[in-house]
Formats: sequence, structure tokens, C-alpha cells
Amino acid sequence: AKTHPDSSPELIEKGKNLYQELKCNRCHGDSLKGDGELSESLMDAWKHAVFVHDITNPQALKSGHKPDDIFR
Repeated sequence: AKTHPDSSPELIEKGKNLYQELKCNRCHGDSLKGDGELSESLMDAWKHAVFVHDITNPQALKSGHKPDDIFR
């Protein structure tokens, strides 16, 4: 069964606004390629570098890249 809403200009705009509001661009960048201003300075609790994924690459989405995989 379908779990995601149909795409619309309004939902796309809402997603863009949410991306900015949650400051996703600080790590993932404006291009979504993982090149944000903080991407090279992120460290985990053990001081290991944290890899920021290129979320334009469908393989980077661990649950899948189809709308029903993403929207849950």
C-alpha cells in the first residue's frame, strides 16, 4: 500500500523550507552533496570524523530511495 503523499509544488516548497529550518544545509550543503560548512569538522564521541553523505545519491539512503522507503 502507498504510504507517501503525491508530490506537489507545495510539498516540494515545504520540504525546502524544512531543510533550511532544521539547518540540514550546514552539513549536507545547499547542493545536498555533503559539502556543508560543518561537514569537515564533525566528530563523534570518540573524536573520529563523521562522514556526511551525499543525499543526491540513492545508494546513500539506507532504507531505500523510493518514496515509500523515505516517507514513513
